[in-house]
Amino acid sequence: MGTNRRRLLAAGLAAALLAGCGSGEPGSDGSAGPVAPVSPVPDAPVGTVVPPAAPDAEPGKADRVPVVPGAVGLRPRPFDSTRPVGDRQLAVQFWGGVAPCSVIGRVDVAETPERVTITLFGGRDPGPGRVACIELAVYQEVVVDLAAPVGARAIADGAG
Repeated sequence: MGTNRRRLLAAGLAAALLAGCGSGEPGSDGSAGPVAPVSPVPDAPVGTVVPPAAPDAEPGKADRVPVVPGAVGLRPRPFDSTRPVGDRQLAVQFWGGVAPCSVIGRVDVAETPERVTITLFGGRDPGPGRVACIELAVYQEVVVDLAAPVGARAIADGAG
């Protein structure tokens, strides 16, 4: 094939590709035009999984989970919100994984007259041995006891 013929073929292919991509405006065929993969978080790689926002419906939408004594690999983990459960209890709400691969192993509560600092420690349950762990985010809550009612005190996240 001659050089001119190759150039014409390449130019024709490029024109066909550009015509197929369109300008991003809806086409005459009703299509929305080209769609580029968009990351759900700015500057995050495509494919980054971001859990949905916390439910803003009535309290109690979170799955209540227990603190698992003896959990291993504990690390401080942030929480999203708190809500009163009783006069001296708070439900601490967070996005967590599925047990036994992801559990709350400890909760530290430090109280002063001005502030209640809560630190959740996530880890894994050592009991089941080797298991397959799925990466699934579940909105959960754990209930913590306080020495005194919250009152006007600020609530702080010890992991943040």
